Formats: sequence, structure tokens, C-alpha cells
Amino acid sequence: MFASSWRPLALLTVLLWCPAGPASAQDDERAGTSRGSYAWGDGTTDTPATPSGPPRHRYARVFGSLGAGLTIRILQYEGVGVLNQNRFAPPYLQLRGGYFFEGDGDLQHGVGLGVATPLNGEGFPDRDGIVYGVDPLAAWTFTPQYLLRVWFDDWIQLLGRVGASVTAASAFNWGAEVGVGPIIKFLAGFGAYAEASFSIFFGNEYHPLVSLEAGLVIDYELLP
Repeated sequence: MFASSWRPLALLTVLLWCPAGPASAQDDERAGTSRGSYAWGDGTTDTPATPSGPPRHRYARVFGSLGAGLTIRILQYEGVGVLNQNRFAPPYLQLRGGYFFEGDGDLQHGVGLGVATPLNGEGFPDRDGIVYGVDPLAAWTFTPQYLLRVWFDDWIQLLGRVGASVTAASAFNWGAEVGVGPIIKFLAGFGAYAEASFSIFFGNEYHPLVSLEAGLVIDYELLP
């Protein structure tokens, strides 16, 4: 009889004790406090913002480029005075040199000089058969300019420029131009560039032009 009364009491004791063990273990595994879990956090709720670093310092640079381009005349003069132009001006060779100032950030300012000359000649015969025009490598255009380079990273940049131009040839011309295009580096100081530009020149008439140009770049950083 004692044994039969003891068994229900033992079973009741086991049932009352068993839920307490798993519940206690479950509480210890709550998200955010469980074993320092990385996935659930470390128990903190406020995460301080990561401070941004200082702008990158850029040393002065010497810049040079050599390229060739094609020019389209927006206005084509036919039978005006001695002008009898083609839609396309002669292709040209362009040499540029520049200096970029030392500074901080992703914008770098500079100054430069461009020198261009036609690779082909172009003549404009008048009604008497006299030909006016230019010979290959006989006209020279000098363009002092302001340069602005945007650094996306060490391998890709965007170069913009604006300048005033003077052409030394049989006829004097002056004008202004603006251009922009990417620079893609193959090495730290060597790469290629492409550019689209707009220019306008004034002489006996005014000549608005659009040019496309591409070539090679040499870029040397002047370390202290």
C-alpha cells in the first residue's frame, strides 16, 4: 500500500520540476543576450556613428597630354568672301601641359597651355582662282586655360577646362573654348583621355566648332 501511494507523489514531483529546467535555459538564450552572439547583437541598443575620415591630401602634379582630334563646323560658309568651307575642318594635333595645385579633397585645380596645329591643309579658292587657307602644320593655336580635375579614384578622373585661344596663321583669329572628358589610367602616371569640346573663333566671320579628341596622358606627382 505504501508503494502504491508513493508512486503518484513521485510522478507529481517530476512534472512540477521538469518545465522549470527548460524554461530557465530558454531565458538564457534570448536574442541579443545569448552567448554574445554576433548575429543577434551584444545586448547594446545604441550604435555610435562611424566618423568619416579627413579628405585626402593631394600633392601638386605636372600634367601632359598628346592627342588628335576631329572638328565639325556648326556654321559652314560657302561662297562668302574667300571662304568655301567643308563641314569638317582639318584634323589636328593637340599638345597640352599643365600644373595642378596641392590641396585636399577630390577636386584639384590647375592651369595649363594647349598648342594645336592642323594635320591636313585646307584651301579656299576665290572667283579669281587665288587660294586662301592653311597648310599642314602651318597654323598654330595657343590656348592658356584653367583646369579642374575630379578624382573618382586613382585610376579614373574627369578633366574639365576653359580657356582663351589665339591662332597664329595667315589670318589672325581669337576665340574661347571649353572641354570635358574622362582620364583612364593604366599605370599611376600614365593613361589615356577622351574629350568633347566646344569653341568659337572670331576673324572676318565667327566660327562655332565642336571637336572630339583622344590621346595619351602623362601625370607626375610632385612629392615633398
